[in-house]
Amino acid sequence: MGLATTSIAFTAQVADQTERKLKATMNPIRRQKANILVEDTSEVIYVMFNPTEYTESIKVSLNTSDYSGDTNRDMYVTAQDIKENSYYSQKAFYEAQEKLAKKLGAKFSPTERSFGKKPYFKGTEKSSFTVTLFYDTYEQGTDVTEETEKIKDLLMPTVAQKSGKHPPICVFRWHQFTYRGIITSLDQKFTMFLSNGQPVRAELTLTFTPIYTAQEEKKMSGREACRQLWTVKSGDRLYLIANKIYKDPAMWPVIAEYNNIDNPLTFPGKEHLGMELVLPDLFT
Repeated sequence: MGLATTSIAFTAQVADQTERKLKATMNPIRRQKANILVEDTSEVIYVMFNPTEYTESIKVSLNTSDYSGDTNRDMYVTAQDIKENSYYSQKAFYEAQEKLAKKLGAKFSPTERSFGKKPYFKGTEKSSFTVTLFYDTYEQGTDVTEETEKIKDLLMPTVAQKSGKHPPICVFRWHQFTYRGIITSLDQKFTMFLSNGQPVRAELTLTFTPIYTAQEEKKMSGREACRQLWTVKSGDRLYLIANKIYKDPAMWPVIAEYNNIDNPLTFPGKEHLGMELVLPDLFT
């Protein structure tokens, strides 16, 4: 009687295990293994176990000066600037600043010639992607570094032979998620060893830095959200551009700040010709 009971229980256990394995093979999501595609060589490196989590860090790029609030940054105008740029008079310069301050509700002082800082959205930067991978070769009795070295090699210069001294571009892929970039950091943690010291279990933490396509670069920079782009040519003046775009020449400091033009009174210099100015919709 006892033997029959044991036999039935064992049969049920085997059937249960078979059913679980069958369900696992029928589930397409469970079958998909995360992997890393090396673009230069088309090599695909499959992970041993799918990760339990990953982290994608995104940073927002801000321009911290929209000319309203407390005084933080001075805008200097020298007599030499006025002399060399006859299209500005000192009176006109002050009037333009005062008009802009009034329009934006900002403080204005002809003595300080400054406006304060208030952040506005400039763009988005996908800063990093971090994932931890788990490796275990205890049952096989093999050295786990045989697996982890495949990942470590992606940080070695010899892997990128097709692209010279450039590190290989890698794409982490799992289900519908992909992240394209360069592996810039690897932390290896070995957590189990055989009696002879051979490592058989490891955790690898990878950090990727993004590599953008031209379309992604445009999207992340915020250029798609701007009113338009302006290619600088000889004879352009910031106040003329502001008048054309914003219907107000007094808005020229907005263009200067957004495009990091340090001395707008000498604009356009030789270094500016051909550059693209971003003309944002800041106050609409």
